[in-house]
Amino acid sequence: MSGPRAPAALPTDDGGLLHPGERALHARLGRGAAVARRAARMIHDHMPPAHQQLLAARRGLVLGTVDPEGRPWATVIAGPPGFVRPRGPQVLGLAATLPPADPAAAGLAEGAAVGLLAIDLETRQRCRLNGGLHRVPGGWEVAVAQCFGNCSQHIRRRRLAWGPRQDGPGQRWRGLPPGAAARLAAADTVFVATLADRPAGREVDVSHRGGPPGFIAVAGNRLTVPDYRGNQLYNTLGNILVRPVAGLCLVDFARGGLLQLTGRARLRDGPAGGRPEAWELDVTETVWRPGGLGLLGSVLT
Repeated sequence: MSGPRAPAALPTDDGGLLHPGERALHARLGRGAAVARRAARMIHDHMPPAHQQLLAARRGLVLGTVDPEGRPWATVIAGPPGFVRPRGPQVLGLAATLPPADPAAAGLAEGAAVGLLAIDLETRQRCRLNGGLHRVPGGWEVAVAQCFGNCSQHIRRRRLAWGPRQDGPGQRWRGLPPGAAARLAAADTVFVATLADRPAGREVDVSHRGGPPGFIAVAGNRLTVPDYRGNQLYNTLGNILVRPVAGLCLVDFARGGLLQLTGRARLRDGPAGGRPEAWELDVTETVWRPGGLGLLGSVLT
């Protein structure tokens, strides 16, 4: 097991794009300089035109927030095309809000840090961004701090359609109830919210994790999520290294429901140390909102 043992500072030539947790993992693998060069190419302080187009076409957007107790939550907000509207390269408008039953709603406040993920499940295109919230009439604006694309690996292709939506109170449990455990054990797609601290303030990230049904191992209140190779920036793992908490969201694509979890996280190193082979989440709270999304998804071959 590894804990939050990132050094306070590491030599870097990434221009401040990465934080000490991410750099610590890169240094452990002997790839600090190579990843710094990749980060400089990938990570923007604005939304490039292709990312603006991807965002503007979305009917659903994954959102990561942090509640007043410091717990990250992941959720999905939905609306008709145009509810996500880039207003220039550095401001993203969101004509939507979250119902009180959504635990991520507690993290929506003026100036709060958020993470966003735009993902087209049909084409497997995706981009991530993070920034700060500002309240505006009819919704929110996000002042973009970072925006970057991700590869299409491990994304299960689906076609989305509208279904019935229910904004009821949902159900809450301490820990992980059996019904939620069964859903997670059969999942092929989840979204994870993590956070880190930078000199300028908090940073929230939300990302996709996918694999064959059953790729998440469930034992009691503990989930084990394998870390498949991706862009090798280690944003999620670097965040967990310095802030060992995470939030998970599972979409019930058959009925439009949302299962949301939060808890304590840790990295699990591989047999030879070095690159972590997985990360674990000890679930402290679970929220189930049947019909809380209203988007359905059919699998495409």
